[in-house]
Amino acid sequence: MPSFVVTSPSASTESAGVAIAVPELVPRNCRLEHYDKIAVPSFQVSDQIIAYTSPDSTFAVTKRLLDTAKKSILIGIYDFTAEHIKQLVLAAMRRGVKVKLMLDIDTKDERKLFDELVQFGVAGTPAPSCASKHIHVFRSSHEKVIVIDDEWTLVQSGNYSNHSIPLNTTDGGDRNHFITGNRDTGLAIKSRELAKFFSKILNSDIALETGAEAAPAIEEDLFLVEAAPKKIPDTLFPSKTFKLTSKLKVQPVLSPDNYMDVVPGSSARQKNRC
Repeated sequence: MPSFVVTSPSASTESAGVAIAVPELVPRNCRLEHYDKIAVPSFQVSDQIIAYTSPDSTFAVTKRLLDTAKKSILIGIYDFTAEHIKQLVLAAMRRGVKVKLMLDIDTKDERKLFDELVQFGVAGTPAPSCASKHIHVFRSSHEKVIVIDDEWTLVQSGNYSNHSIPLNTTDGGDRNHFITGNRDTGLAIKSRELAKFFSKILNSDIALETGAEAAPAIEEDLFLVEAAPKKIPDTLFPSKTFKLTSKLKVQPVLSPDNYMDVVPGSSARQKNRC
């Protein structure tokens, strides 16, 4: 699951929801194939970064960027069940934008949406996870990465589900028309070099799936799903755009490749500064 370390060269129970057990189609305890870790470089970013959050501004930023796509959209995501995001993708395709999707499919709703998108022309591939019928390289393909026009890269904690990207069209939310959801955050970074790197990662994972033979079936299991929160947050946050005036070091963090090399050391350095 990708995330970022960014280094500047200068200086109530009701709202949390209730967990309930429901059947899952795919357990995550399958036997994994060998995986060779990749080197993950850092990047110098000098254009702009958009910070956004759910439920307040993720949809507004996503719509804004997907609506401006001219050539290509590449999506690698764990959960894609939100109809309103499907419509954004189809609208982009009607403009002639080529869309590629890698999805970790483990529910009937995801399969239905995935099949519909493929039928309309999306180049869709199941992720090479325990959910795959071909190869099990990762227990879960838990990334949420979107690359637009080989220029913008969105890395976020939230999926394309109704709870993680609720249909709040106003950037920052409108209290009179607000849909509650999960607290998720994300960064959209404008950088061709970074976009090229994440495109390479996603296309490499897609190649693992498409080049594999059938994998053995695995048994069903259970997992937990949380109910949607009911209260509107006291403070709503619009997205914020940062136009960089100098280069900013951005270090992608991927599991299982370099997470343990980067994050523990970063945490220790931050603790020593306090």
